[in-house]
Amino acid sequence: MTANEIRLFREAAQVLLTLLRCVAMKRSLDIGANEHLNFFRLYDSCLMDVAVISWCKVLGSDKEKLNWKKLFPESATNARMELKKSLDAITGDLDALTGEIRKYRDTYVAHHDTDETKRALSHPSLDPLQLIGFAIYRHIYSALADVNRAQKLPFPESISDLSLEKIETHWREIASAAKLATQHFSDTP
Repeated sequence: MTANEIRLFREAAQVLLTLLRCVAMKRSLDIGANEHLNFFRLYDSCLMDVAVISWCKVLGSDKEKLNWKKLFPESATNARMELKKSLDAITGDLDALTGEIRKYRDTYVAHHDTDETKRALSHPSLDPLQLIGFAIYRHIYSALADVNRAQKLPFPESISDLSLEKIETHWREIASAAKLATQHFSDTP
């Protein structure tokens, strides 16, 4: 693996960590319709936007330097096939999901599409974003570990399943404490 390939793998890993953290934080924030401050609603919205943008950097356009297909080209047949199987197991149609994410991005995040026929009608589900982001992260981590370049990246097990549940529970406690500490505030000064 060349120095440039290692750099791109590491950058993609950081983008995926941002995606995974945003999804976990958004879940932890647990914003309801009766949220008393716009501060929390805006933070929730920003987490969704950053998750979508991060997704698009790795799973959006094939032209992106960090696109998973460029990181795992067809010439790396085994790695590409293994990753593709993982992604297909999560979602039957990765292209359709990516199209849904792009539509949301174009409607609400990067642009404001006013054409009703092109608008996303709802937020995309966070579950497939998290599962696919983690699957790609695990493959990137493995590729970097094979060349002893995974240092300072979290072990995949430390950001999945039970570990992720513990992180989300901890963040939920932080969010609850923040809401409690700000309950006497209102949006108007």
